[in-house]
Amino acid sequence: MRLDALILDIRGERPAIDTPGWESTEIAAVVHDTRAVVPGALFCCVRGATVDGHDLIDEAARLGATAVVADRPVSTDLPVLRVASVREAMGPVAAAFWGHPSESLVVAAVTGTSGKTTTTHLLGSVFEAHGWSTAVVGTITGPRTTPEAPELQAHLAQVRDDGGHAVAMEVSSHALAMGRVRATRFAVAVFTNLSHDHLDFHRDMDDYFETKASLFTPAYCEAAVVNLEDPRGAE
Repeated sequence: MRLDALILDIRGERPAIDTPGWESTEIAAVVHDTRAVVPGALFCCVRGATVDGHDLIDEAARLGATAVVADRPVSTDLPVLRVASVREAMGPVAAAFWGHPSESLVVAAVTGTSGKTTTTHLLGSVFEAHGWSTAVVGTITGPRTTPEAPELQAHLAQVRDDGGHAVAMEVSSHALAMGRVRATRFAVAVFTNLSHDHLDFHRDMDDYFETKASLFTPAYCEAAVVNLEDPRGAE
């Protein structure tokens, strides 16, 4: 895919680029880890807990990256897609690269402190009984409860291209806070419950709740199923 076509297909705010001749740059993948860089990759410079991807641009270029997404000034000859936040932009960029796969599937998101894994597998069984080829994404299927945006969008695209109909997905508060599901369209979002957990990541229970609640907005989902027996569900 040419970079100019990718930029035009991004839903929402588009990156700024001031590198001459960037339009014809060919993009073969969207990645955030130098270990995943292939020739033609668009490298997203994510700021990690110990390593800042902006400091790895030279390595990514050596491995074949042809452009980068950055949210601070960098020195490179590669085209630079300048954004306010790489984490916030990575989902929309990956979704555009893979042709917005969630829009071609029935994707159900399940969030809550407990019950996510059980609920997604129950949903998967219901979808299969309905005759839909279904994938389940969550704790049992990968190293993260919710994959990072490039891996998530690639997986959704694979499900679509394989003729799948539905996906039942666990969506963690970490994923919501870190933008992993941005640009993913959910047919329905499910809230199970909220109890004390992850306070090493969130400021307090209110922050934890507000992060979960952000999934239940028109930007993400078309419908919602909420456990009203849980006090936070009622709220």
